[in-house]
Amino acid sequence: MDGDDAVEFFKQFGEQFGVDLRALWDEWDQYFGPEGGPGIAFGLVCLALMGIGEATHKLIGLLPFWVWGSIFIVVWVWPMRCWPIRAKKVMPITVQDLVDAASRKQWYQPEAGESYAPRILHD
Repeated sequence: MDGDDAVEFFKQFGEQFGVDLRALWDEWDQYFGPEGGPGIAFGLVCLALMGIGEATHKLIGLLPFWVWGSIFIVVWVWPMRCWPIRAKKVMPITVQDLVDAASRKQWYQPEAGESYAPRILHD
């Protein structure tokens, strides 16, 4: 779960169980990535590649501009799909983390240098 789905879940979790989630919101990027799907940058690059396809069509001909543009998009996207850049590693949130937070009424944030491992309350 990432992006808007995670935001919605934790808003409801905090309200339903009365949990102070300020520590989670402050460190949100350590736990979650952005909403899935291509972003605006991807669309802009595709638009630019279609423009290059148009220019290639005018210079070389042979194929319609949209075919050239599609070829350029495939040539650009294919290597990224085959050899993806490693995504930022995020810390997992376990069911036990949720149980602990609901019990404490506060989100647990590991201290600097503290190993992140599943935590069990011993109250």
